[in-house]
Amino acid sequence: MGEKVLNCVAEEISADLPFFSPALFGLTPKAREDVGTLCTNGLYLYFASDKCIRLFKNNPLFLRRTYLHTILHCIYGHLWLRRGRNRELYNLACDIAVEYIIDGLDKKSLNRVLSYIRQDFYSLMRERHIISPAGIYGLLLGENVEKSGNDTKSVNEKTSAAVRKFTDEELSALSLEFYGDDHSLWWDDSNKASETPQQKKAKEHWEEISSRVQHQRSRSDSGEDEAENTLASFAVANKKRRSYRDFLLKFARLREHAHVDDSEMDLAYYSYGLELYGNIPIIEPLETKEEKTLREFVIAVDTSYSTSGELVRRFLQETISILLESGIYGGDTVVHFLQCDEKIRDYVRISDIRMAENVIKNLKLSGGGNTDFRPVFTYTRRLQEEGRAGKVQGILYFTDGRGTYPEKMPDIKTAFIFMDKYDRKSVPAWALVHEAADIDITGEKDEHQ
Repeated sequence: MGEKVLNCVAEEISADLPFFSPALFGLTPKAREDVGTLCTNGLYLYFASDKCIRLFKNNPLFLRRTYLHTILHCIYGHLWLRRGRNRELYNLACDIAVEYIIDGLDKKSLNRVLSYIRQDFYSLMRERHIISPAGIYGLLLGENVEKSGNDTKSVNEKTSAAVRKFTDEELSALSLEFYGDDHSLWWDDSNKASETPQQKKAKEHWEEISSRVQHQRSRSDSGEDEAENTLASFAVANKKRRSYRDFLLKFARLREHAHVDDSEMDLAYYSYGLELYGNIPIIEPLETKEEKTLREFVIAVDTSYSTSGELVRRFLQETISILLESGIYGGDTVVHFLQCDEKIRDYVRISDIRMAENVIKNLKLSGGGNTDFRPVFTYTRRLQEEGRAGKVQGILYFTDGRGTYPEKMPDIKTAFIFMDKYDRKSVPAWALVHEAADIDITGEKDEHQ
C-alpha cells in the first residue's frame, strides 16, 4: 500500500513538472519501518509505510514536498558531497537548499505559506547571492561569504555586511523548519578512497538521469520559467564535472598494478586448455592490471593579484576529489604543491590524503605580484636534480592565463586550468587547456547552480 501511495505522489508532482519525471521515478521504493518518513541511499527510496499512508490521508502536501525534497538531494549529489564538513550543519544546509528550490517553483501540488523563519533566511540568502549548500553551510557557520562575478571572497578580502551569528536555539529552529527526510543512509566520506560499488552505481545512475531530465527540459514548452530552469540546471553542472573528470583521466597515465584482474584472462592458458581437453578452456586471471594513475605530479597555483584563496581551495578540493573517485590518486601518490606569481612563494610535498586535506583546510596564499609560469618548471627540475622528486608525470597549473609562458615545450606534460575566459592565441600550442568554468569550483556551482 505504501508503494502505491508514493507512486501516486510522484504522478501528482509529475503533472506539474513533466520534464522532471525521470528523476521522480528514479528510486526503487522499499518498505523499511526503522527510518523516518522517507530515506534514501541513492538507489532505493526507503519508506515507513504507516507514516506515508497516514500523511497521504492527513497532510498530502507535506508528503509531496518531502518526496521531491528527497529526489532533489539525489539529483544534486548531496549524499556524497559532504567532504568532511560537520554532519549536522551540512544536512541542514542541504535541506535549506532544496526547500528554497521547492518554495520557488510556484506549483499547485507543492505550494505552502512561507513561515517567518523561511522568509528571513531566504532574504539572507538573496542578500549574499547564495543558493548552494556550500554557501548556506558558510552562513550557518557564521562565515561572511559573498559572491562577486566568478570569484568568492571572504570578509577578510572584501568589505561587506556584518556577519550573522546563529545561536544554538536558532539552528535548532532552522532544523525543525526545514526538516524533510531521513539522512541516516547518506554516505560517510571520512575515508574517500573506499567508495563502494553500490555508491559508484548510484552516482552513475543519477548522472544518467541528469542527462534525461535535461533532454526533457530542452523539449518542453515552458523554457521561460525561471524556477524550473533553476531546478533543471543541475544537469549542466553534472556534465561539467564529468568533463573535468574526463580531462584528468586523459592527463593520467596507464600503469600496471600487481593484483588480480578478474576482467581479463591469460590467453595462453585458455588456448592450452582447448588444445588439451578439446572443449574445456583453462581460465586464469591476469596477475597485473592496467589502471589510470598519477604516481607523482605537480599542482601549481598562480597567486597573482587576480586569484582568491577560496577559489584555489575549491579547485584543490574538486581536483583531489575527482582523482580519488576515479582511482587515479593512489596510496603511493605524491603531489608537489607550488604557489607562484613571478617567483616561487611556497612549496609543500604531499605524500598522503590526510596531508592533502590539511593543506586545503589551512590554505593561505602567498604572492600578489605579476604572473610568470617559468619558475614552476625551473623549480620542478631542481626538485628532481636534488632527489626530492622522482619521475614527475605532469603539471596542473591553475591560473588566469595572463603571464609569461616558457618559450620551448617543457619535457613534462603540462595542463593549464584557466579560472576565467582566456586568450587562446597567447597560450602555447603544446599546452593542454581546460576552463574552470567547466569545473564545480565557484561558490554557486559547488553542488548545484
